[in-house]
Amino acid sequence: MYSISNNFKTAIKSPIIKYKLRGTIGSVAFDEDDVLKNSLSITNQCSGNDDVAIGSVYVGELNMTLLMDINKYTVFGQEISLEVGVKLANSTYEYIPMGIFTVVEADRTGSGLVIKAYDNMSKLDKSFSEQITGTLYEMADFACTSCGVELANANFNTFVNHSHNFSLYPDSDIETFRDLLYWVAQTSGCYVTANRLGKIEFRDYNMTVVDTLNPSHRFKGGKFADYETWYTGISVVNMDEQTTSYYGLPQDDGLTYNLGSNPLLQYGNKQVYRENVLSAISSFVYVPFNVTLVGNPAYDLGDVLSFPDGLGDSSKKFCITNYTWIYNSSVAISGGGKNPKVLSVRSKTDKEITALAKNKSEKDVIQYYSFTNAAEITVGDGNTETIIDFRYTAVKRTVAVFLAEILCDVETTVDGINYNDGVGRFYYYLNSLYIDREPKETWQDGEHIKHILYYLVIEPGVLNHLEIKLKMTGGSATIPLGGIKACVYGQNLVASDTWNGFMDLSDNAIPFILPNYIFKNNLSDDVETE
Repeated sequence: MYSISNNFKTAIKSPIIKYKLRGTIGSVAFDEDDVLKNSLSITNQCSGNDDVAIGSVYVGELNMTLLMDINKYTVFGQEISLEVGVKLANSTYEYIPMGIFTVVEADRTGSGLVIKAYDNMSKLDKSFSEQITGTLYEMADFACTSCGVELANANFNTFVNHSHNFSLYPDSDIETFRDLLYWVAQTSGCYVTANRLGKIEFRDYNMTVVDTLNPSHRFKGGKFADYETWYTGISVVNMDEQTTSYYGLPQDDGLTYNLGSNPLLQYGNKQVYRENVLSAISSFVYVPFNVTLVGNPAYDLGDVLSFPDGLGDSSKKFCITNYTWIYNSSVAISGGGKNPKVLSVRSKTDKEITALAKNKSEKDVIQYYSFTNAAEITVGDGNTETIIDFRYTAVKRTVAVFLAEILCDVETTVDGINYNDGVGRFYYYLNSLYIDREPKETWQDGEHIKHILYYLVIEPGVLNHLEIKLKMTGGSATIPLGGIKACVYGQNLVASDTWNGFMDLSDNAIPFILPNYIFKNNLSDDVETE
């Protein structure tokens, strides 16, 4: 949590909160009057939804619409600096920085100048092909210096493996300096982010609560898991032998974290290095959650919160791994994690990944993994359905090609209304995260074939989940059994033709009106398997 005064903490939890905004884009100053209401947001994360990740190097994103008369061609590549102030009890404003961002898109619309900007983590996406030796801190400092950004950490003394020397060789498959930071952070047992001053900062997970939130502080309530996430084992791919090593605590009753084929853990006293990483990953216990609050701008990734009373539990810890902050509105925060109660299923999946790495992948050999639908799929007018859903992984970082051929029987007459043209939109989701790409097709009555092409960047040792969804407008589409032929192909890919331990279930309810008295009772749902 950013360092704020007690007066700020009091003001941000008062019934009425007043904000002020000030910033610059290049040399041009702006404030809240120059920004379209509810258009300014900042999103960042340090983990996915399914785990608490070490080594993550996510890029923070700022979006806003400026009402100023600025030439859109002059703002591309300009730096945005932003501060937010909160009005205190003495009527003064306390300002805190929100980050340094670089404009990557600027589009003039009827609403204003729509801007997308990335934080300084994006500056590390430069080509890396060096053979270097040194401590983890020296490698991180080398990466930041080479990319023109500043390393926030003065040293790595608080991180594991900080005193050891490591070597990287040309065959390490590290393509960018951000890749290098990923492996350095994983070996240090921490994660990396661009902080509010634009510096690259390595942070570890901890159990120190920085703020306590009661039910009265929850703007739109919250969702809290009924389990805790913790790790008691790690697995590492040994690239030379194409085998996998497992390391576990004496009481190995938690989750297994897959380190993939970390090049820094392949040589030297690798058992010590790996056991040190296990020590770091097993030092925290968090409850996954999702809460939308009044827009406190002081929260940071890795902040540990307490939610006593209500749906929360004062004895548990909740770590922010994802947030979306909207100026003068709200902040949506969440913490990822898996359920150790289904450890047997997840462990089977992790073991399957590493077994496949050993048995089914060879260097420079192209693998091909296909998908077809096992049942007819009908997408009604205005509805969205998942039509492609499969999982795969890789033993090395690679780029794979996704291809699909989809046969659709389109009917544009719905409930007696002839729309003449039906529009199908395809939405891409990778590991439950939306990919900003929406190919669409306009169809008339009859059978049509839609072809899809997409390139996927696949990280090693991670189970990837790809979903394609189809939404129909102005008609319906029916895909017959076997009407979808899809595949992912590329080098170093691995997949399985047997059940991988996952079952995806969904259910649609017809909209209906609830009588008022129903809200006097608790509503719940659950899923059972046999």
